[in-house]
Amino acid sequence: KAITARALIKGSTSYERLKRDAEAKQMLEWAVEWYPNDGFAHTNLARFYLERGQAELAEKLFKQAIEVSPWIHHPYIGLGILALQSKQPDLARKFAEYGLTLNPESPELKAILEKAQDR
Repeated sequence: KAITARALIKGSTSYERLKRDAEAKQMLEWAVEWYPNDGFAHTNLARFYLERGQAELAEKLFKQAIEVSPWIHHPYIGLGILALQSKQPDLARKFAEYGLTLNPESPELKAILEKAQDR
């Protein structure tokens, strides 16, 4: 391919900043379609859906990201947020704790763990 998954993700971020969600979504969908083994592509499309209230699609894509790239912590951030939103603090804690084994310095995962413990 003449364009990488990373370039598609960066392009989608630019479109999002310009409030051009249709183009942003298209670039992320291409990234997932053309690079099905790229966990960051799945995670970024999941984030896009999460931020727009499409929890089921987001959850599916976060889980796919884990399947193809089990070493990245980013999907666990999204799954932790989804668990908190659905009032499942024990599940949020589980996702945060596992994500922290992959990246012990993640401020997002630390925040999810703190919020889960407060509930």
